[in-house]
Amino acid sequence: MKYTLTTDNGYVLKVNGEVVEEAQAGGRRGFGFGFGRKPEYKSFPVEAGKTYDVVIEYRHGNGQFALLRGDICERHLIDFTDLANQVKDADAIVIIGGISAQMEGEGGDKEDIELPKVQQMLVKAMHQTGKPVIFVNCSGSAIAFGSVEGEYDALLQAWYAGQGGSKALAEVLFGDYNPGGKLPVTFYRSNNDLPDFLDYSMKNRTYRYFTGVPQYAFGYGLSYTTFNVGDANISAKQMKKNDKVTLTIPVTNTGKREGTETVQVYVKRLDDAGAPIKALKGFQKLNLKAGETQQATITLDGEAFEYYDELIDELSTKAGRYQILYGTSSMDKDLKSLDFEVK
Repeated sequence: MKYTLTTDNGYVLKVNGEVVEEAQAGGRRGFGFGFGRKPEYKSFPVEAGKTYDVVIEYRHGNGQFALLRGDICERHLIDFTDLANQVKDADAIVIIGGISAQMEGEGGDKEDIELPKVQQMLVKAMHQTGKPVIFVNCSGSAIAFGSVEGEYDALLQAWYAGQGGSKALAEVLFGDYNPGGKLPVTFYRSNNDLPDFLDYSMKNRTYRYFTGVPQYAFGYGLSYTTFNVGDANISAKQMKKNDKVTLTIPVTNTGKREGTETVQVYVKRLDDAGAPIKALKGFQKLNLKAGETQQATITLDGEAFEYYDELIDELSTKAGRYQILYGTSSMDKDLKSLDFEVK
């Protein structure tokens, strides 16, 4: 029989009067922010047909809280064969999965970024039906989908949607609303894309320093229509530290329905090997009817070219050579570039 117990102090677990486990106060704490870490299951032996008297004694210490929670259960590896048979005649399969605030939050770091194993199994089983699979991911952070890559036909990042989430989800899935969101974080393909948890450097972390290929990049997002970003007109090819430069960027809705596109401007410093690969410095969201063209106008000032200066131990606008990158996500293939200089 499997069990997991969490307490802010101590407890004694007895089965038929015999002590199975005795946890002392000051051990694993289970309250406050981030309490919902991955449960650690232990076990005690049972035999079929026999009755057991299970007693859990809570031992309260000197703390201000009194908390005891746990599960006593029998765990089996789930088989989705029956479910697959039930949905074999469906037009499409919608899976709403991901994680919850009990698995992540302030003071509660996740052990990994992978999609939970049971959901990986579910996605693969539904994919094998041959029906289109739409996965709706609920999470407050990036989830790695490399384990099921190619086994879903559409992915919708729903975050923690709240009270109106079901209506919003239905409107997106049925096409009543045309989504235009952009990812505010990088979605990596697996745990292997990230450095060790105890490595506190920025190397290979976030779009600003990640040298690999993300599964879904910072700033990326799809729509039910398509857009074309034309060549930008820049007000000057160089500027002084206290000046400004303006980009005017034509954007055309090349699809068949109205939608929004967010034009993003990044800056890349060419004279500093330790600088970020690129950094977002401006953006503008445009709502365009089918076939319509609008101009995105984004102005950069000296702050857009600020980097850490060891001489003054703070940020300062650095003179030198730059690239100004503009497009629809942080991926190189979605960006165009202009050479620029700060004097």
